[in-house]
Amino acid sequence: MTTDVQLNDSKGYYDISWTPEGDIATSSSLDTFILLCLFEEVRAAATEVAEAIQRRGWAGNESTPGFEQGSKAWEFEQARVTSTMLNDLGGVVRDSLQPLIDEAIAEDVEVQTPRLQNGAVIVYIDFLRSGSRESRFYTLWDNTGSF
Repeated sequence: MTTDVQLNDSKGYYDISWTPEGDIATSSSLDTFILLCLFEEVRAAATEVAEAIQRRGWAGNESTPGFEQGSKAWEFEQARVTSTMLNDLGGVVRDSLQPLIDEAIAEDVEVQTPRLQNGAVIVYIDFLRSGSRESRFYTLWDNTGSF
């Protein structure tokens, strides 16, 4: 079973959790791995975002040739929430979770089309790991102003 770093979001942001002995807390969940896949930013191509300074991206992807982790979900943050946009976002989320399969951490990953719920864009993810199906949901962003 894969070990994941346990995060704490009690302060309103994610931080590493520590054990009473001062070690990094771990768990058997995949929450941290999935959060990194969803929220680390893949740099946009020039055809997607014209101005280089606005293409964003995670520095780790630039410093390691042939390696890219994260997603382009950030490109949808300012988009009008429509069914087409949510379908496209679902594809981006699915692509970002491919490392779960590639690295044999999960046997299968299913992503439901993201949805707008109480002003937040959320996504439900099901994955099969060690013969057991697990489900999670993540808020991609909130306060969209759309209801």
